Amino acid sequence: MNTHSPDQLREILRLHALWLDGDEAGVRASLDGARLDRASLDGASLDGARLDGARLDGARLDGASLDGASLVGASLVCASLVDASLDGASLDGARLFGARLDGARLDRASLDDASLDRASLVGASLVGASLDGARLFGARLDRASLDDASLDRASLVGASLVGASLDGARLFGARLDRASLDDASLDRASLVGASLV
Repeated sequence: MNTHSPDQLREILRLHALWLDGDEAGVRASLDGARLDRASLDGASLDGARLDGARLDGARLDGASLDGASLVGASLVCASLVDASLDGASLDGARLFGARLDGARLDRASLDDASLDRASLVGASLVGASLDGARLFGARLDRASLDDASLDRASLVGASLVGASLDGARLFGARLDRASLDDASLDRASLVGASLV
């Protein structure tokens, strides 16, 4: 794991901003395997950044932009990503236990086999997202939008989806035991083989 000082991180973010602007002096942020526990990155612009296997446990990324970023296998345990934008981001196999993603945008993001147990995604947008095989035990997805999302084999045991929208979502073989679906919309949703005990 690579550890970065606050000054080094600021420089990486500065160069990444230049890269996003198409400046020749810019360098795409490559923080694969970086150790960024409890880092303060509120409002950071990390679109397209590489953070595969990075450790961001307890980090603050409220309002940050990570559209198209790669966080495959990253650890974001108890991280805060309130109102963050992760449209099209890759979070396959990421660990997001207890993370806060309220109001976050994860449209078309890939979270296959990700661990989101007890995570909070209240009012989050996951339209067209892929969460195949994801674990969302006890997660809060109240008023979240999961229209056209894929949740095949996902575990949503004890999850709260009050007022959530899952129109056109795929939940083949998903586990929804003890999940709360009050006022949830499931128009055109596919629940073949799903468990709803």
